[in-house]
Amino acid sequence: MTLHLMQVPAWLARQVELGTALVDGAVVKDAVSQQVLAHLQPTSPLSQWVISQGLGLPLGTLDLVSSVVGNIQLLQIKKMIETVQAVASIGAAASVLNLGVSVGGFLMVMNSLRRVESRVDEVARQLHDVATLQHADFMGRCNRALVQAEEAFALQSPAERLRYWREADSRLGELIETALSLLAGQGLALEGVGPGVASSEERLLALSTPAVVDTLRWLMAFSAARTELLLCLGNAGSAAQLADRSGRWLKTLPSSPKHLAQARIKGRAVPPTQLEAVTGLAKATSVLIQSGQKVAAERAQLCTWLDQEGVDTQEKMLYLHREPDARVLAWTQDRS
Repeated sequence: MTLHLMQVPAWLARQVELGTALVDGAVVKDAVSQQVLAHLQPTSPLSQWVISQGLGLPLGTLDLVSSVVGNIQLLQIKKMIETVQAVASIGAAASVLNLGVSVGGFLMVMNSLRRVESRVDEVARQLHDVATLQHADFMGRCNRALVQAEEAFALQSPAERLRYWREADSRLGELIETALSLLAGQGLALEGVGPGVASSEERLLALSTPAVVDTLRWLMAFSAARTELLLCLGNAGSAAQLADRSGRWLKTLPSSPKHLAQARIKGRAVPPTQLEAVTGLAKATSVLIQSGQKVAAERAQLCTWLDQEGVDTQEKMLYLHREPDARVLAWTQDRS
């Protein structure tokens, strides 16, 4: 059996239309056996269009996808845009956008980074010089890694392209470990065992803090971007391991919007405007955790599949990034 990346085949679209197959996120499953029939894969222009619609950015129009209405319905674009809108308040759209392994992810994370950087000046006025420099260093390394990963696609030399990707991969690996350490210091250790691991109540309290949620969503964004980088480097096995690791981080976290909001309020009476803000953060955090875990599982499954089939993921990622049309493709097995 060999995996093929192709236009969504007619037989698959027909099964979805008849109800014998169903779309679950970026995965198409048999309605009875739940066997995975295909993984849906957007091209870079479609990924960018979805993120722009969710964040309300003036990028492109509906005409951009008018020629792929059938595939748009398959990929549940409306649901994805709603998810982006739900988490936009904490800038987490790039890390939970339900596109399986999304091409264009580097640009999405950079868009999210810029949303945070717009608040840096205000934050800096409230921090000591050392803390400000540490923050600037962290954000600078983030931006450089993502820019370098994206710039590599435009390079003509395969050797230079690989060098860019390897350097960006190294930086993102360091940033992931930095974010994990920072979360542990903020009271939300995601790995390890023993007395240092917080209880459920302590985790709820930590997740009610905007600074902790901000660090968590950056951790997931770095993980998503590095998963994509590993595929660009042709290392689907390592990409699968990282995606699985990301899912395990989120699996340990409480995600009830009600409980998250209650942990923030702590039984106090709060004015309606503040209650609305607390509820919004709780909902966005819940989406980040629940959708992020689901997407990580899908990424791990697809990357494992690609690794087992010996697919040249570097070639496919280049193709998906350079494809000019906004359309949905599908990874399917040879049915012959």
